[in-house]
Amino acid sequence: MKTAKVALILALISFTLMGFASVNYDHASVIVKISLDNAQHDKGLSLVMYQQIDQSFLRVEHEGFYVAKVQHKNITFFIFGTYKDWKDFLNRKMVYPEKFPTL
Repeated sequence: MKTAKVALILALISFTLMGFASVNYDHASVIVKISLDNAQHDKGLSLVMYQQIDQSFLRVEHEGFYVAKVQHKNITFFIFGTYKDWKDFLNRKMVYPEKFPTL
């Protein structure tokens, strides 16, 4: 009887470990959907948006929102805004600090 209990416990542990081994966790796939107005409040995100977004996605005008995909700090941002909002954002001058302040 003790042998059967030990065998069942080992089988349970084995199946549990096999189940965990087959699960593929992708910890770097955090996705955030955010409006352009809210994204502009984060200076780092605004800078990355200028670096990664190509204005060519605005060539085709349509009603509704335009969406741009940006990677920042292992997070994928889907930023949405109207045509006018995107044009205003992309046409303004971005001021780059010469030296970042140290703490």
